[in-house]
Amino acid sequence: MAEIEPLLESADMLVLVSPLYFFGVSAQLKAVIDRLCTYCVDNCKKPLNIKETALIMCGAGEEEQFFSGAIDTYRQTADYMRWEDRGVLIATSVTAKGDVLQGDWLAKAQVFGAFI
Repeated sequence: MAEIEPLLESADMLVLVSPLYFFGVSAQLKAVIDRLCTYCVDNCKKPLNIKETALIMCGAGEEEQFFSGAIDTYRQTADYMRWEDRGVLIATSVTAKGDVLQGDWLAKAQVFGAFI
């Protein structure tokens, strides 16, 4: 966290990226989310400049419903921190290295990136 704290404090947008691990975000991303309590809007020692956020995930699940727990965590965090949710991009059926190159995931990511 010490390495990313200066970057986090100067950012105006935060894009959270994670593989799906048993219906949630990775432990590494969850640790960062948990550490955001230092910057909570109602009880913080120093507020963040972040105004907007987005979520990008991939996982083996064939349907987006498998991602609902992770998406809920993201949206509740964004809401609590009073960040504008700029969207969620989910790549399903990604089980092995290179799977994300199949189909139209990269094109969707490019459009998503241009939107945010």
